[in-house]
Amino acid sequence: MSFFKLKGTDDESYLPEVATIGSAGYDLKTTRTLLVPAHETVIVPTGVELSIPNNMVGIVTSRSGIALNKGLIVLNAPGVIDADFKDEIHIILHNISKVPQAITEGDRIAQILVIKHEAKSGTKTRNGGFGSTG
Repeated sequence: MSFFKLKGTDDESYLPEVATIGSAGYDLKTTRTLLVPAHETVIVPTGVELSIPNNMVGIVTSRSGIALNKGLIVLNAPGVIDADFKDEIHIILHNISKVPQAITEGDRIAQILVIKHEAKSGTKTRNGGFGSTG
């Protein structure tokens, strides 16, 4: 799991992990307990930073269980986390259900796949996330 490190904590319980040997996605957990109102969007911290090499990208997607059982989805899925992003990963979580949904610290709220891609040469550097390149 050399792609992940925890931000500001020693608690390894929040490190992303795969559920089974055949799983492609690493589960991301929340570091906060909160209520997601019906038809509302919240930004949820994970306490995780990515440290991936060039020619790789993190792809964030919804988890099928929380989507089916609670109606909570990653709003911009698939979310793209580029190799030059070095800050904490936050999840844009949206409640598509008709009732408020609770998430508890340590709940698995999304998943991330770290995959290779064909690199292009860019001219900009990045500061920040969520639309930081325009």
